Amino acid sequence: MAPVNALRISLLSCQLLIWLAAWIVPRGLRPHWKEMWLSKSWHWASFLADTGRLNRANQLILLKHCCGAFEEAFWLRFEREAFLHRANRRLRSPRMCLGVCFAILLACLLMGGVENPVRIFSSPVAQPDRLAVIGFQGKYVRMRSETLLYLGSVWKASPLAKDLSLYSWSPSRLSDGFGEVFVVESRVAPGFFSLIGVTPELGKVPHAGPGFECADCAVLSHDFWQTHFHGDRNVIGRTIEIDGHPKTVIGVLPRNISIPAPSTAVWTVLDEATLRFSNFMGRLGAVTRLPDGVAPSRLQTDLLDRSENVGYRFVQAPMSVTTWQRLNRERFWAYASFWLLAWICAGFIAWVLRSGSGRFGSRSKGRARLRWWGFFFAKSIALTATASVLLWFVMHRVLGAVAGTVYPMADEIALWAFLPAAVAALSWSIADQQKRCRVCLSRLALPVDVGRPGSVLLNFAGTEMVCVEGHGVLYVPESESNSLERDRWSRLDDSWAELFRDQ
Repeated sequence: MAPVNALRISLLSCQLLIWLAAWIVPRGLRPHWKEMWLSKSWHWASFLADTGRLNRANQLILLKHCCGAFEEAFWLRFEREAFLHRANRRLRSPRMCLGVCFAILLACLLMGGVENPVRIFSSPVAQPDRLAVIGFQGKYVRMRSETLLYLGSVWKASPLAKDLSLYSWSPSRLSDGFGEVFVVESRVAPGFFSLIGVTPELGKVPHAGPGFECADCAVLSHDFWQTHFHGDRNVIGRTIEIDGHPKTVIGVLPRNISIPAPSTAVWTVLDEATLRFSNFMGRLGAVTRLPDGVAPSRLQTDLLDRSENVGYRFVQAPMSVTTWQRLNRERFWAYASFWLLAWICAGFIAWVLRSGSGRFGSRSKGRARLRWWGFFFAKSIALTATASVLLWFVMHRVLGAVAGTVYPMADEIALWAFLPAAVAALSWSIADQQKRCRVCLSRLALPVDVGRPGSVLLNFAGTEMVCVEGHGVLYVPESESNSLERDRWSRLDDSWAELFRDQ
């Protein structure tokens, strides 16, 4: 590059940076400030060009120096000490703490997209309040497939269950070109998907009707398709083996299909041509559409009467008929109750772990006391909710990556892992609360060591922190040698206000 061209490019680049930075400078100071920076950059660039040292490395150094004009312009507009003082107060304020906590929670929810804990309680089933689920309560009582098919034919004769579709699910082994994995397989009648009102995301689903020839077809869940087949849209028509029996993939279901089993990875067809099986009664049943004005209890009574008429009485495994909407609601409250119980246990454990480090709580009354506890609970709920969402997301991704399939116990493992995560979150929340002002809830600052470190028996030794607003001073002992040596909050009167006024 010629020296003249290098000088011209350097000067133009510096002028552009200085011109942009000048817009930040206050208008009254702008002409003088701009002239000073332009003159300095011109002399520097000219000197380097005259001495033959205006190479690429020195050009970058010159441009880096001109970029420093933005920082100087910023501090000219905003006084440095006052700005840092205000920023420090805002960073220590309770609003900033809550804002960061809820921002992290929102980021975790957005990171998971629709894959967050809330989605497991929703389902794209059409009219879930009219979809009746017929199940049995016997975990260790078995029923053969021909028995289930026979009972299904008896139940279909009921005027309250004309459109009835059977189902049965159990663990299976799936093998293909990607390897062998364990999955939850749901066997459903051909008209199952049209009955519940589900449209496939990819391909098609089995359907009831004349000329049906799909006894060896399979439908994949969305999560299993993403985890095992990596979202390959060419999966349609691929051959897989389930327990050694070849099946052809014909479709992929949308998200959130959790019927009949929440962790189902593959759906196959249940009819007279399928392989005979013997399954636990807690894993089989039927779905049907309730006519208008018919309650689930009425349908249950009718089906029990028809079953007894053909010689079947469900003593060890009572029949239950409920709506899919109610099952989802019960499932939600079961998860919510477990979460609340784990939160209470984690809070108690965290309280025990942190109670030895000092007193907790505000001695104020009325609104100040409500504000203290409101801030603590809001912060704690945001942190624990973040932990639960993050754990759910991580557990499903990690277990899916390790197992190569939809891990059936992912939800339960995430719930149990929530307890130690909540203990950690609540422990930090309590520790943070203990180091906040009892009046304005700002984080205390300026920690100063007082006393003689190590001499805890006869002398006071610890750390003092002060509120940035001048409300008080907190003394935290180095070690609690007796019941009197605890943290102490000393409130400052108005005579100290002069030291803490805004600059």
